[in-house]
Amino acid sequence: MTTEANNGVKPKVFWLTNVATPYRIPMWQWLSKSVDITLGMLRDPEASRFGAWTKDEIGVETEFFHSPTLTIGTRAIYFPNRAMRKTLKQDWDYFVLGGWESPAYFYALLVARKRGIKVIGHCGSTAQSSGYAGSFVSKLRSWFHQKLDWSVTYGTDCTDYLIGMGVDPEKIYTGFNSVDHVHFYNGVNTNRAVQEQSVGHKYLYVGQFITRKNVANLIKAFNEIRQPGDTLRLAGRGDLQSQLEELASELELGESVQFIGHRSQDELILEYCKANTLILPSFIEVWGLVVNEALTCGLNVVVSQKCGISNDIKHMSGVYISECEVDSIALKMAESRANWTGVRSDPQILQYTIEKYGQHFINAMQELR
Repeated sequence: MTTEANNGVKPKVFWLTNVATPYRIPMWQWLSKSVDITLGMLRDPEASRFGAWTKDEIGVETEFFHSPTLTIGTRAIYFPNRAMRKTLKQDWDYFVLGGWESPAYFYALLVARKRGIKVIGHCGSTAQSSGYAGSFVSKLRSWFHQKLDWSVTYGTDCTDYLIGMGVDPEKIYTGFNSVDHVHFYNGVNTNRAVQEQSVGHKYLYVGQFITRKNVANLIKAFNEIRQPGDTLRLAGRGDLQSQLEELASELELGESVQFIGHRSQDELILEYCKANTLILPSFIEVWGLVVNEALTCGLNVVVSQKCGISNDIKHMSGVYISECEVDSIALKMAESRANWTGVRSDPQILQYTIEKYGQHFINAMQELR
């Protein structure tokens, strides 16, 4: 089903977001088959931890605004500039806004209201992941989301969060934040032969080495439950790496803990081929797309209940939901190892495709005609 009008002209959609991510690109490409979509990126591409994606690599018409930025701690606040204002003046049918926390998004919403353009919010934050506090900010956030015509959420926790702000539940499409599951499923099955057959359970962490990811507690948990031959591979980078390496040394974990550096998407497929259980023990996590990847590749996962994905996958086979404390992580890691029976050939998560996720935006546009 498409949104094409009777004359066959595709609706014009402007999608404003902070940065291009490899996870979102396949859905944008899929949407471009049904709508005339242009992406607007607020962050300088070179400043993104995902890499400086070019327009050709994204595969969809894209504008990079290089917006004026105010950095507060780890947060970046973006402001509208001349290039963005010029783009917003063009002839659009819909705006999709991928955030609320920057003046750039408020400006886009006000432009839409003035010009009669329909606005769809792409919302991911949950009550647990939102880092903004205070009554003024809460009122501002609620006002923003209530002014949207429709919202598409990452999952059920985000939907509950919006409803708690006073957003009409009839104006929300609850999605399931997706990666290109088929790419990972095919990739891991093509490369399964690289899996080592050595004794022991193979644990894997993929992500940044920063405080909110809770990697130190993961290493301590591994120390509590490891058995001969067990390994923990840590793929990523970040400011805490030297401290984490020192912790592993102090615990005398030796070669059983391996820091393997950043891995590209295709390199990660090889890591998933070698692994049995992925752990994401974060204190704060809007979703946790590496969990999608691991489940798609047939692995077990141990996921902190603070991760936005947790409630949407808790019914799936091979999923173990933990608290963030060492003892809880260790318990679930041990359970995953004890219950491991091999790679799943038909993961339940395969039903949550990028096409199914993207269709929510198409449905919202159809509702707004």
